[in-house]
Amino acid sequence: METDNTPTVLNLEGVGVNFLALDQMEIIMGFDNFLYVVLKSGPGKEDLTYRGVFAVLCFPVTCPHQYVSLRYIDTSGEEREIGVVRDPSELPAEARRFIAASLANYYFEFEILRIFKIELRYNLLMFDVGTDHGPRQFEMHWRGDRAQNYGKEGKVLFDIFENRYIVRDIRKLSPEDQELFTRFIYW
Repeated sequence: METDNTPTVLNLEGVGVNFLALDQMEIIMGFDNFLYVVLKSGPGKEDLTYRGVFAVLCFPVTCPHQYVSLRYIDTSGEEREIGVVRDPSELPAEARRFIAASLANYYFEFEILRIFKIELRYNLLMFDVGTDHGPRQFEMHWRGDRAQNYGKEGKVLFDIFENRYIVRDIRKLSPEDQELFTRFIYW
């Protein structure tokens, strides 16, 4: 089966997207290990600097290598968008590495392969599981919004730190693991 590697081009003119001018911005890693974006304001004006920046794909399925939104959390705790990088491949190599690392961190997930133990304590589910990255223990609030459908038969669990744990197909777990899982995650 042949695949078309031609990048998808979207017409986003007139929809209010703030595309960042690559020649007027700098993406750097600070000494504090936070990602910074500096927007150059021009002669006589102070540059705008954003700290704690992270990257999010605008169209992760149709354009997984284009249209990257750069965001930060403001002082009131609200997520804000700085703007969108239309094509990250046009950035300098170091900035591309920073963006790639941020995306990998943002979209990182564990796939649950085994369930060793689940306990309910203090309205938290305490999980002891085997994942594609080895054994893990995590806590999840016992609420419906913390376990969401994933495909036809799977679930995605969000721990207290918003890390994602995927069960791709509950039916593919061992009968013991299925019983333990559905004892607590039954919706």
